[in-house]
Amino acid sequence: MALPTHVDRRCRGRRLRAVIISLSGLALLATGLGLAGSVTHADAQSPPLSLTPSTCFVVDEIHDGDLTNPLIQINIAADGSFTFTDLGAIDNGLGVDTVNVESVASRNGFDPHPLYTFDPSSRSLIRISTSSGADSIHVANADLGDIDGLTWRFDNDHIAGNDELWGIVRLAGAPDQLVQIHPETAELLHGPIDIKTRGSDQENNVDSITWDAATNLFYA
Repeated sequence: MALPTHVDRRCRGRRLRAVIISLSGLALLATGLGLAGSVTHADAQSPPLSLTPSTCFVVDEIHDGDLTNPLIQINIAADGSFTFTDLGAIDNGLGVDTVNVESVASRNGFDPHPLYTFDPSSRSLIRISTSSGADSIHVANADLGDIDGLTWRFDNDHIAGNDELWGIVRLAGAPDQLVQIHPETAELLHGPIDIKTRGSDQENNVDSITWDAATNLFYA
C-alpha cells in the first residue's frame, strides 16, 4: 500500500473533495485545480497542453455553520481549462440535505446513481446521481465516524461482486485510519488500519484517497 500524495483544495473556507471518473482525470485534477480555472504557461517556449477531456465530481464542504453540501461537476477541456457546474445540495436519500459530507466516489456500472458518499451527521451511506445532488438513494445507516475520503477498488472489471469500497476515517489527536466498508450495509469489513508513512510517522490530516487499477495501490 502506498500513500504518498495529498490532493486537497481549500478556498475561502471551503474544501472540495474530488472523485475522479478516469485515471487521466486524476492527473488533470491534480494539475488544474490550483490554476484558478485556467492554465497559464510561465515558460513561453513550453508547448501548449493537449489533454484528454475529463469529467469529475466533487463535494463542496462549506464551513460557515450548518450549510448544505452542494455537488459540483467539473468539466476539464483538452487545453487544461475547466468549468464548474453546481448540481445542488446533496440529499441523504431521506429528504434531508447533508451538512457534513466530505467525500464522494464513483462506482463503475451503477448509473444513474454511481456516486457514493457518507454523511456523518445523519450516519448515512448515500448514492447520488450525476445530474442532481437531490437525486439520491439512502443505502444504509452506520456509525463510521468522520469519513474524509472514499474510493472504489476492483470496480474496473464491472463485476459488482468484486467491488470494494474503502474510506479514510479522520480522528482528532490520533492517526487517521483506512477502512473497508460494505457497499450495501455500511458495515466495516476490514480495518481500521492506522495510516503511517516512512516507517512510524503517523498521518492525522488525510483528506482524500483514490485507487490506481494499474498498480493496485492506494494514493491519499
